[in-house]
Amino acid sequence: MTAELLSLILDFVILVALVGTIYYAFNLSRSLNNFKRQREEMKAMINELVKNIDDAQTAIDGLKAASHIAADNLDDVLHESQKMAEELKIINETSNSLANRLEKTASNARSVPTASYDEDRFDDDDDEEPSGGSDVIEPPSFFIQDRDFEDDEDLDEDADLSRAERELIEALQGQKQGRGGR
Repeated sequence: MTAELLSLILDFVILVALVGTIYYAFNLSRSLNNFKRQREEMKAMINELVKNIDDAQTAIDGLKAASHIAADNLDDVLHESQKMAEELKIINETSNSLANRLEKTASNARSVPTASYDEDRFDDDDDEEPSGGSDVIEPPSFFIQDRDFEDDEDLDEDADLSRAERELIEALQGQKQGRGGR
């Protein structure tokens, strides 16, 4: 019996090893099938990722082109604004110069005699009679006179006029006489 028992034990050990091998082969087959399925999913995901990368590259190229166009437009606007700023600076300097000249002219015009002004216009109260010399308001420092509105005075009476003003008045009166003859 010993040989038969030993043969039986060996058959049993081989059977257990065979069952273990079958179980291991079954698990290995299932793992390989899962791996193949996941590999196909991974392949699809990689293909989608490649497609998305290509789309992103196309979008980046379009964005670069648009940014270059916008940069060129911005440069044009910047150069134009710099030119305008320079022009404005020149205009500002010119206007400051003109303002200074006007201030000088206004300060020189303050020395014009006030006898030719209608002093009643400069009173504060319209209902009162013009008062003596103490309550009269000084005429404005810069006052433009309309020669056509005033009485026709002779040019020689206005000795305070500059030579250019006299020439302008003579030229305007010459134009009026030329129109009257037509």
